[in-house]
Amino acid sequence: MLSGILSLLLLVSPVSANEEHHHSHPARPADNATQFGEKTGLAGKPVPLASLVKDYDKYKSQQVLTTGTVTKVCEKMGCWVVVKDGETQVRITMKDNGFAVPKAILNKKVVAIGNIQQKDLPAKVLRHYLKDEGKTDAEIEKMKIDAPQTVYLFDASGIKII
Repeated sequence: MLSGILSLLLLVSPVSANEEHHHSHPARPADNATQFGEKTGLAGKPVPLASLVKDYDKYKSQQVLTTGTVTKVCEKMGCWVVVKDGETQVRITMKDNGFAVPKAILNKKVVAIGNIQQKDLPAKVLRHYLKDEGKTDAEIEKMKIDAPQTVYLFDASGIKII
């Protein structure tokens, strides 16, 4: 069970190891919107999520495109999504909390532009993300997340439904 939880927590986020995740975001856009944040640079050949993780040193200082299907969205503010491509799942949050996405983005294929990062996220932030997913306090407590985890993060400046 714990290994399944850890694989679900392969996160992508601009939150640093010393920061809490705060909800001070723009209003959630209309459900029929298809592009969010930066409008340029969302064309080109995406780098698979698995490659961003596997070849982290190669991509860590580059702005890249990546793609995946949205499997989770922040229920509260639309401030992050989890995307999956093959076996790799990554949480994408919005650069500088500068934009949000609608709940209707769930199960849609998206392309995102941004930067891959690797950070240590405190247990408090990891639990906060689970709460944002709609998990109850009891469900989160059963997961016994009590230590920081090193995760890959994707700081997106733009997302587009494709």
